[in-house]
This record gives sequence, structure tokens and C-alpha cells, in this order.
Amino acid sequence: HVTNILLALKITFEALQEDPLLDRELVLGLYLLAIESVNYYEAGRRRGIAWPPLLKEDIDRIAIAVKNIFSGEWQ
Repeated sequence: HVTNILLALKITFEALQEDPLLDRELVLGLYLLAIESVNYYEAGRRRGIAWPPLLKEDIDRIAIAVKNIFSGEWQ
């Protein structure tokens, strides 16, 4: 599922390249996706949830993709 999310974020990035302004609802959704994913992961980890080994890296990649959308540069 993470691969699909990352692909959707890449498509969103490409679709917004010509747009100098971002929609407020889109920004909120992207922000919540990036920040809340980290928050829920960390909260679960503190409670002893054994997350899949690569989940943290996947969450980090989502946050980077969101940052790329905000910055206008895919890195």
C-alpha cells in the first residue's frame, strides 16, 4: 500500500508543477498524512507495538515526498 501512496504523491507532485499556489485542503491533507503517520507510529512504538521492520523507512519516504511537493523539487 505504501508503494501506491508514494506513486500517488509523485503523480500529485507532477500535476502541481505548473501551479504556483497549493490548495489549502490539499496542503492540510498532505501535512496530516506526513505528520500524523509519524505521530501514530511513534505512539504505537512507545506502547510496545511491533511494527513491520521497514515501516519507519516507508513513513520517512512519505514525509520526504510531501516535502518535495511543498518545495517544488523532487529529490
